[in-house]
Amino acid sequence: MIHGHVLNKQALIPVRFVLPHQPDILLEFVIDTSFSGFLALPLAAVQAMGLPYAHHTAATLADESEIQAPVYGATILWEGVEREVRVLAVGKRPLLGMARMDGFELSALFREGGPVTLDNPEIG
Repeated sequence: MIHGHVLNKQALIPVRFVLPHQPDILLEFVIDTSFSGFLALPLAAVQAMGLPYAHHTAATLADESEIQAPVYGATILWEGVEREVRVLAVGKRPLLGMARMDGFELSALFREGGPVTLDNPEIG
């Protein structure tokens, strides 16, 4: 189970990045139910972590405009297991998309400081 909290009416979940030759970085991601991808980070954060560039991909933004977004590779610690993921370098804040939450049950008490949990019922 992954635990987070509500802050400023946003459900936040921590994601730990495992970086070569430097300490892990823990970032809080906003759960974005309208984002169908895995993870999104601002380009400055991707560059600061030194994530390797993978390719560009077409992406549709919230305003329905389409862009070519750079995609980077990263290793995250997810449920205690290192996983290779792709990160879109877009936007102004870290976003956790629905693809990363596939198979998980989301629960949140939407009040300041309320608990947020992502539970994988298959692990139970």
